[in-house]
Amino acid sequence: MGMISFHRKLNESEMSTLRGQNNNAYASNRCDMGVNPDQLTELFQPEENGHDSVELCGNRIALFFSDLGWSLIYLSIFHENNMVEPHHIHIDVPDHILDMCVEFKPKGGCPLAREALKSVQPFDVLEHDYSAYEDALSRRYLSAFGSLGFKKIITVPVQFGEGVTIVVFGRNDSGEEAVSEDLVTVISYQLMVKFAGRFPEIAAHFTTKKLTAREAHILSLTACGLVETEIAEELSISPYTVRTHIQNVKYKLDAKNKAHAVALAIEAHEISEPSLSTAS
Repeated sequence: MGMISFHRKLNESEMSTLRGQNNNAYASNRCDMGVNPDQLTELFQPEENGHDSVELCGNRIALFFSDLGWSLIYLSIFHENNMVEPHHIHIDVPDHILDMCVEFKPKGGCPLAREALKSVQPFDVLEHDYSAYEDALSRRYLSAFGSLGFKKIITVPVQFGEGVTIVVFGRNDSGEEAVSEDLVTVISYQLMVKFAGRFPEIAAHFTTKKLTAREAHILSLTACGLVETEIAEELSISPYTVRTHIQNVKYKLDAKNKAHAVALAIEAHEISEPSLSTAS
């Protein structure tokens, strides 16, 4: 069975809140989603003394998610070709889990990093089949997360450029006071985009503008007129994963929308212009 992924299309209230177009509704009804878009920007403001760092910002993000009912277990970023040397932004796990991470270096990274790079979609660490991993170290590593006392642990991969970020959250309540996993996922993506714009050492991981083979394929299908659900069915992936790849494409090409991304990609010879036969 492997890792269990989840996906759900956000409703209009959620999306408008995240786009910052629903501030009045937010002010009058915090239950819509419980997140003020302005808070995301405030997380990246320097401290009052003018000092700031990736680590300090990571701590502010941890407090922010705590208010949303989630514990930030760790947040790290690595190059897609070097998963064994991550840049840790925030980490709050026991030493015995960190010690196992060191053991994974010769194996090309920990299971969470490998799964994140493979699927690029959220998954619940606690809902999986350990037998999917052949080596005892991976099984021991994943089972260790079960001893942290959380009822749910989700891993949110964020990938654009050559960087991959893993954001791992834990929730230990019944879920009634916490925002949804889907909102946490979308916020994670927005936070990493802001991180890349705020700190040069983070931005260095997101340098390439060249599309990956999967991104180019999805954009080509978009150019042929397929919508996200149709592309997901065609490629046997979730609509969320399709949406994530399209967001990555727009970021890389600095595109305003999907149509603009298609035009820029064709101009840059990243994809071919669809013919009448492929578009039909």
